[in-house]
Amino acid sequence: MSRLDALVDQVAFGRRPPAPSASLGVYLGPELLCVSECRRDKDGRLAVERVVRIPIPSDGKPAATTMSADFLSDPVRIADLARRPLEQVRWGVRRARVTLSHHLGLLRYFSMPAVDRRFLRSAVPIEAKKYIPIPFDALAYDFQTAPLPADASGRGRLGVLMAVTQSKSIAAIHRLLEALGLQADGLEVAPCSALRLWRAADPTRPAEPFAHVHMDGGNVRVMICSGGVPVFFREVFLGGDPAPSDQRRIDLAGCLSFVQKQFGLGKLSQVRVSGGGSDLERWRAAFAQEVGADAVLQDTAGLLGVKEGDWGVYASLGASAHSLFPAGVELDLAATDRVGEDERAAARDLMLAGAAAAVLLGATGAFQSAAAGYRTRELRRYEVDPQVAATLRGQTASGIDLLLRGMQAQLDILGAVSSAERPRLSRVLREVVAALPEEAWLERCSAADPIGGGRSPMTLSLRGRVRAQTVAAEQALAFQFKEKLLASPLGRSFEVQIAVRNAGGPEAAAAAAAAQGRTAFELELRAKR
Repeated sequence: MSRLDALVDQVAFGRRPPAPSASLGVYLGPELLCVSECRRDKDGRLAVERVVRIPIPSDGKPAATTMSADFLSDPVRIADLARRPLEQVRWGVRRARVTLSHHLGLLRYFSMPAVDRRFLRSAVPIEAKKYIPIPFDALAYDFQTAPLPADASGRGRLGVLMAVTQSKSIAAIHRLLEALGLQADGLEVAPCSALRLWRAADPTRPAEPFAHVHMDGGNVRVMICSGGVPVFFREVFLGGDPAPSDQRRIDLAGCLSFVQKQFGLGKLSQVRVSGGGSDLERWRAAFAQEVGADAVLQDTAGLLGVKEGDWGVYASLGASAHSLFPAGVELDLAATDRVGEDERAAARDLMLAGAAAAVLLGATGAFQSAAAGYRTRELRRYEVDPQVAATLRGQTASGIDLLLRGMQAQLDILGAVSSAERPRLSRVLREVVAALPEEAWLERCSAADPIGGGRSPMTLSLRGRVRAQTVAAEQALAFQFKEKLLASPLGRSFEVQIAVRNAGGPEAAAAAAAAQGRTAFELELRAKR
């Protein structure tokens, strides 16, 4: 788990990562209870503190088979057998991680079509039923996945490592630990624990993939590892003291061929042989010849400094070292509050979004603070007039705001009167007189010029008459007056409209003659905004 994921688990879900300290390792099988404790020395290597093996005598029932929890039906009996040997040893911790023999736990590795991560919780158990012929309603399980090379048709695949046990076994194991005064710290299967021990005991790890064969009397365990996980595990029970002539019953070459076909495993880098017996060297040579790979002996007991080197001891030591030497396998059959990848990804995205928002708000606040500081420094450069200070002294914020509004209104009115862009009435009249034809005269002139930024623009209304030889000539002079105004500088800032009235009939003609003009016009100049 990365540091970011650990931080997400701690902040979002309140789950602290396990402290890098040892816990007790408890191997549990129908014939043996093994409790061990180890530590990490100053050179970073695994050091064994103490190991206690407690044989469990048969209770007269038939021998336990795979995935049988019958011998756990009376956990108090097992606790009574183990209590006295355990009390004779001073243990450093009371936390215990249990690892299960093949009688209680099962490990399988299989491939399946690649699916989206959010569908794994439902898809993996369905696929696992092909390889684990036990009703999943009665099982507790945990799994982890990793991508595999695409199949022949180019479809993506996933490799799934899955461990299962019966649900009723977990309750019995918790009762056993409580009877021994121990606190549960996880539950795994023996192959995962043994792999962790082998990786921690020998720092000269072989390149992957590699095979490990452990000879424990007549019990032979074959493990093939790739990507940090056991992609194949097999237990062969030969009985007695097997000889290399029993090699075909182990069939290491067949195991390797199966893994290569199913999972696209590359060439085997090394075969490691460990365990007891005088024929280990012959076994090593036989395995090297069978698979055509380098084979070496691993003296696990010598590396650890222990006398007993059987499977149960190794598995218990590997369980004890689970937090001291994190490995590629992180299965816990008893985890009830495990944070899934989907939940962790959602929490991580929310935290990153919150962090980005916090950074943005912080940057905005810093900018606003810097701007306020700059304005403050600029303000301090101005000298305060004593009269202004006396006027504002004792005023409230609303009073000062009202005073400033009044001053702004006065300033707007003054600007409207004194603005350079404001049209001058005298200039307008001068342009009007300059454009007036000689045959026309004005009878009335009125102007409206609002002050203070009102909505009505400056307006000039002119009324006059025109006298010429004919009515048509008079009308032409009136419209000529308008065209001259539009062509003058006034045309750029004023809109000009004209209305012409002619004398019609004898009476109107007589009146127009009396007025010395037959055509009257009204002209309006409206300033453009």
